[in-house]
Amino acid sequence: MKCKEETGIDAYGGYYKRKQQRTYDYNNKTGKWAPAKKGTGDTQEILFGQRRISDTFRINSGAPDYIEGRKLADVAADLESGKLHPDQFEVKYFIDPNSGKKVAECNRTLAVLSMAGLKPTKTKEIIPSQEVLNRLDPSLLENKPIKYRGETFNMPGRAIPVTVGPNNLEILDIVRLP
Repeated sequence: MKCKEETGIDAYGGYYKRKQQRTYDYNNKTGKWAPAKKGTGDTQEILFGQRRISDTFRINSGAPDYIEGRKLADVAADLESGKLHPDQFEVKYFIDPNSGKKVAECNRTLAVLSMAGLKPTKTKEIIPSQEVLNRLDPSLLENKPIKYRGETFNMPGRAIPVTVGPNNLEILDIVRLP
């Protein structure tokens, strides 16, 4: 059973075509169609999209009370112990127009999940603002890659340095995707 294409008219009188989500996969071993496994088709991981992050969730950032102002390591420990659940951490991402890769808009959220050895379970694709896209622009001085012990941290990337702050690039930790 392949994807069916649906044609219709939108609210503004324009035509659209939409493919239905695939619900069955072909099993080459048995030669039969079987229900698709959850998550089938979207295996591209979400990469870090900032030069660095600080070690604390900001206060007055709109973050939930259970993480606002807390250290990333403490939140990661709560995730590991089961006090917090990965579904409580929605990772917003966008598609990098240059590489076509998924890039995190909220890097601290992706970092705490990674620190706990977890992958995002709740994600949402967003349309990035120009400010967010500018984080990936290597021509800007504030986006020059950080080098540490022979390793260069480029954006987007699978690792992100945790620093004291935006003006103090002393590296406290390196967070890597699991």
